[in-house]
Amino acid sequence: FGSGAQGGSAGAGAQGGSAGQGGTGGGQGGSGGSSSSGVDFPDATMCGLTNAATVSVVINEMSADDEWIELYNPGSVTVSLSGLTVADLGDDGCPDASEGITFGSGAEIPPGGFLLLLGDQTPSPDLQTTCIGNVAACYHVGFKLSASKGDAGFLLSGTEVIAYTGFGADAIPDGDTYGRIPDGTGPFTLTQPTPGEANVAVTQ
Repeated sequence: FGSGAQGGSAGAGAQGGSAGQGGTGGGQGGSGGSSSSGVDFPDATMCGLTNAATVSVVINEMSADDEWIELYNPGSVTVSLSGLTVADLGDDGCPDASEGITFGSGAEIPPGGFLLLLGDQTPSPDLQTTCIGNVAACYHVGFKLSASKGDAGFLLSGTEVIAYTGFGADAIPDGDTYGRIPDGTGPFTLTQPTPGEANVAVTQ
């Protein structure tokens, strides 16, 4: 990760990778996520939200151990994140952006690129250099992902859900992450922690 891209055009905090299309994700206590036909947050109507009809960015991997969410651009053009808000699951079952961030101008992900959100930090819309693994630049959010209760991550544009993925209580064993195999396409499975890099399935 850097303020540019590896193997792709420049993007703030994004790292290049292989491209794909959106896939099916897991939801807290049920199915959900994104598909090639759109985003599927099952409680969108209850929360006063609408699901995006098309997929531009997906949540690609989540770690409840080290508190991070990885975004991925499965498309063929750079995606701007300017004005989009990161949130986690609130106690009411709806997105809670109180400890998330809203991206400023210049935040983007190149085609096939990854972008990391590191949790349990002081939230900041500015690119940070205190990250994890081999990631050199990331964004900080304040929320923590609950492995024991289950949780979800959201990318919102106002009341529209741009990206969503959730996992159920105790669904992710210690040391594992929840990621798409292959990147960007799903379905979700248990993966080895690979922040900012291509996902690798857990071997039994």
